[in-house]
Amino acid sequence: MAVRGGSLSIEHWSGGHEHVLVLRGEIDDLGADDVSNSVQQLCAAHARIVELDLAQLACIDHRGIGAVIAAKGICERHRIEFRLVPPKSSARIPPVHLRL
Repeated sequence: MAVRGGSLSIEHWSGGHEHVLVLRGEIDDLGADDVSNSVQQLCAAHARIVELDLAQLACIDHRGIGAVIAAKGICERHRIEFRLVPPKSSARIPPVHLRL
Protein backbone atom coordinates (compact mmCIF):
# COMPACT_ATOMS: atom_id res chain seq x y z
CA MET A 1 0.00 0.00 0.00
CA ALA A 2 1.47 3.35 -1.02
CA VAL A 3 -0.78 6.39 -0.85
CA ARG A 4 0.07 9.76 -2.33
CA GLY A 5 -2.28 12.63 -1.68
CA GLY A 6 -1.22 16.25 -1.95
CA SER A 7 2.08 16.67 -0.14
CA LEU A 8 1.80 13.47 1.92
CA SER A 9 2.99 10.00 1.02
CA ILE A 10 2.25 6.91 3.09
CA GLU A 11 4.45 3.87 2.73
CA HIS A 12 3.31 0.55 4.19
CA TRP A 13 5.64 -2.07 5.62
CA SER A 14 4.42 -5.32 7.07
CA GLY A 15 5.79 -8.29 8.93
CA GLY A 16 3.01 -10.77 9.61
CA HIS A 17 0.36 -9.03 11.70
CA GLU A 18 2.59 -6.02 12.46
CA HIS A 19 2.15 -3.08 10.11
CA VAL A 20 4.10 0.18 9.87
CA LEU A 21 2.82 3.25 8.04
CA VAL A 22 5.70 5.63 7.25
CA LEU A 23 4.39 9.16 6.65
CA ARG A 24 6.49 11.58 4.60
CA GLY A 25 5.85 15.20 3.68
CA GLU A 26 3.05 17.27 5.19
CA ILE A 27 -0.35 16.28 6.53
CA ASP A 28 -3.11 18.52 5.16
CA ASP A 29 -6.89 17.96 4.95
CA LEU A 30 -6.60 15.27 2.27
CA GLY A 31 -3.63 13.65 3.96
CA ALA A 32 -5.47 13.41 7.27
CA ASP A 33 -8.23 11.40 5.57
CA ASP A 34 -5.60 9.17 3.90
CA VAL A 35 -4.06 8.37 7.30
CA SER A 36 -7.43 7.44 8.82
CA ASN A 37 -8.43 5.36 5.77
CA SER A 38 -5.11 3.49 5.76
CA VAL A 39 -5.39 2.63 9.45
CA GLN A 40 -9.02 1.55 8.98
CA GLN A 41 -7.97 -0.81 6.14
CA LEU A 42 -5.27 -2.40 8.31
CA CYS A 43 -7.72 -2.91 11.16
CA ALA A 44 -10.23 -4.51 8.79
CA ALA A 45 -7.44 -6.82 7.59
CA HIS A 46 -6.95 -8.08 11.18
CA ALA A 47 -3.64 -6.40 11.96
CA ARG A 48 -2.48 -6.95 15.52
CA ILE A 49 -0.09 -3.99 15.68
CA VAL A 50 -0.26 -0.70 13.77
CA GLU A 51 2.63 1.72 14.01
CA LEU A 52 2.52 5.27 12.65
CA ASP A 53 6.04 6.48 11.88
CA LEU A 54 6.03 10.29 11.78
CA ALA A 55 9.84 10.68 11.78
CA GLN A 56 9.92 11.66 8.09
CA LEU A 57 7.21 14.34 8.30
CA ALA A 58 8.24 17.86 7.34
CA CYS A 59 5.13 19.43 8.88
CA ILE A 60 2.20 18.32 11.01
CA ASP A 61 -0.55 20.74 12.02
CA HIS A 62 -3.78 20.37 13.98
CA ARG A 63 -5.36 18.26 11.20
CA GLY A 64 -2.41 15.89 11.32
CA ILE A 65 -2.54 15.66 15.09
CA GLY A 66 -6.28 14.97 14.80
CA ALA A 67 -5.54 12.19 12.29
CA VAL A 68 -3.06 10.59 14.71
CA ILE A 69 -5.61 10.75 17.53
CA ALA A 70 -8.29 9.28 15.21
CA ALA A 71 -5.90 6.47 14.20
CA LYS A 72 -5.32 5.60 17.85
CA GLY A 73 -9.09 5.54 18.43
CA ILE A 74 -9.67 3.28 15.42
CA CYS A 75 -7.07 0.84 16.74
CA GLU A 76 -8.57 0.90 20.23
CA ARG A 77 -12.04 0.11 18.87
CA HIS A 78 -10.61 -2.91 17.05
CA ARG A 79 -8.45 -3.92 20.06
CA ILE A 80 -5.26 -3.46 18.04
CA GLU A 81 -2.01 -2.28 19.59
CA PHE A 82 -1.13 1.24 18.43
CA ARG A 83 2.46 2.49 18.32
CA LEU A 84 3.75 5.93 17.43
CA VAL A 85 7.17 7.11 16.26
CA PRO A 86 7.16 10.88 16.90
CA PRO A 87 8.24 13.48 14.35
CA LYS A 88 11.84 14.65 14.45
CA SER A 89 12.54 17.89 16.23
CA SER A 90 13.15 19.51 12.83
CA ALA A 91 9.51 18.97 11.78
CA ARG A 92 7.48 22.16 11.54
CA ILE A 93 4.61 22.11 14.03
CA PRO A 94 2.61 25.34 13.76
CA PRO A 95 1.19 26.74 17.00
CA VAL A 96 -2.44 25.96 17.75
CA HIS A 97 -4.57 28.84 18.98
CA LEU A 98 -7.41 27.86 21.26
CA ARG A 99 -10.31 30.13 22.04
CA LEU A 100 -11.99 29.36 25.31
